[in-house]
Amino acid sequence: MILLEELEKSKQKNAQSMTLYNNVEGLFISEAYMEIRTLSKEFYSEYGDCEEILKKITRPYYCLLLDIDEKKYAIPFRHHIKHPYAFITIGEAGLDFSKAVIISDERYLTQTPAIIDQAEFNIIKRSEQQIKGKFRRYIHQYKRALRSPEKERSKRIIRFSTLRYFLESCD
Repeated sequence: MILLEELEKSKQKNAQSMTLYNNVEGLFISEAYMEIRTLSKEFYSEYGDCEEILKKITRPYYCLLLDIDEKKYAIPFRHHIKHPYAFITIGEAGLDFSKAVIISDERYLTQTPAIIDQAEFNIIKRSEQQIKGKFRRYIHQYKRALRSPEKERSKRIIRFSTLRYFLESCD
């Protein structure tokens, strides 16, 4: 039996992070931990010149953090997503896999959890395994595109993916 439990880090009603617990013989053990955070000034100082990495001076991008294959990924929330490399939550908004980055240093994340819309949070919370599965498939497609970069579809995936800035970490 899998239970999702919201962790309250403040008295605000909006949820900030979550932990997934797996019941194994009556004991609850932590299976995965998902947080919503923003990328830090140190991250942008290091990767700010990378044209496909999302950046806006007026506001930060909130990112869902996922641990997959011993790597930490930050997947940004975006509006007006019009491509298939995403997990859509509400309308055209959701998690944009093509703009995910690999977090190789904890300094690249702010310490303050980000707060998102409660309805969107509930969708993310309910869909954790689906999001992870879909994101794993995206990583697989990206790696396959690298093996055949001459194909038109591969060119589009590689061109718009931020994973290209993290090739050493993407193996």
